[in-house]
Amino acid sequence: MNHYSIQVGIGRDLVPAFSDDWVVGLTDLTPQVGKAAALIQTGRAAKAERVFPAERAYPLPRQLENRRSPRR
Repeated sequence: MNHYSIQVGIGRDLVPAFSDDWVVGLTDLTPQVGKAAALIQTGRAAKAERVFPAERAYPLPRQLENRRSPRR
């Protein structure tokens, strides 16, 4: 299935702000993942895709569209 997640690393100094101020909710997808896995194992991958919400592009300000991150 084409369903992705993003893992972002942040510096130690940002962890308190991230965990206390920026995160507004968490959703446990364990039941949905179990249901999707069962559907896939029984040959119903198309139905499994409908278990999760449709992905949508994250809105990016126009000034950042062509900006490249610095290489390390």
